[in-house]
Amino acid sequence: MENSEAPIDMFEIDIQITLDGELVLYHSLFLDENSNAAEHFGASNIPVFSKTYAELQRLNMGEFFRSGNAYPYQGLRGEDIPDDLRLLKLSDFFDYLIAQGVAEDYLYSIEIKYPFPWGPSMVNNLYTILNDRGLTGRAVIGSYWADVTNYIDKYYAGKLHRFASIMECLELYRSYYCNEDLTGKDIPYTALSLPYYEDDGYFLAAKSGEAGFINYMHQYGLSACYWTVNSSGDIAALTAAGADVLMTDYPANVFSVIGG
Repeated sequence: MENSEAPIDMFEIDIQITLDGELVLYHSLFLDENSNAAEHFGASNIPVFSKTYAELQRLNMGEFFRSGNAYPYQGLRGEDIPDDLRLLKLSDFFDYLIAQGVAEDYLYSIEIKYPFPWGPSMVNNLYTILNDRGLTGRAVIGSYWADVTNYIDKYYAGKLHRFASIMECLELYRSYYCNEDLTGKDIPYTALSLPYYEDDGYFLAAKSGEAGFINYMHQYGLSACYWTVNSSGDIAALTAAGADVLMTDYPANVFSVIGG
C-alpha cells in the first residue's frame, strides 16, 4: 500500500500458518516469490507451512520489492534485515495497532489461504487472537475452501462474520438473475468479496459489479466488496453502482476519485 493521507477504513490481509502453528501475514503460495527463501533454504517452492516461524524470521521479505527500476532491499541479510522486512505474526500486527490506539478504528478483511488439514486450526487460532483483543466484531473472514467456511459455520456461527464462498457467490448471482425472493432464507455469510479488474484484456466477473446485483445484496443485508480496484474507471463505476468496499493497492487514487 502506498504512503498517503487518504483515509483508510479496512485492512485486507491474507494469513498462512507456520510449521509450529503461528499465523502470519503472507499472500503468495511460495516464499520464493518475495523473499530470499530459495537461497536461504537451498530449495525452491518453499511454502510457509513447511518452516517454523523462527526459521522464516531469517528471511528478507523485501528481496524482490521493486521501486521503479530498482530493488532497494535486495541483498540484505542477517542483522542487516530491518524488522519491517521480516515475516509478521498476525498477533503482532494487531498488537501494534492496539498500542497505537487505532485498532478499533478499522475493519479487517482476513483471508485464510489453506484448506484442511490446516484450515480448522487456523480458524481456531484466528478466533482466539481476535477474541482476546475484542476485535471479532470488526473482522470478516474469507476462504476459497469450502471445508474452511463449513468449519466456521459449524463451530463459530454467531461468533465470526464471514464472506461467501465461491459457490455461494455464484448461487446468489443465480438467485439475483432469476429474481428469487430470499426473504426468510438462512444466509450464513455477511458479505461477498468479488473480483473486478482486467487481466490481459479480459474483464473478470464484470456482472458482479452491476448496480442491480449490489442492490440485491443490500436487500438482504449483505455487503458488496470488490478487489483489486486500482483504475480510476473501475473506482468510479463501482462507487456509482453502490459498492460498499473497494480493496486497492492505491488508496490515494480511490480517494481522488470518490472523495476529492
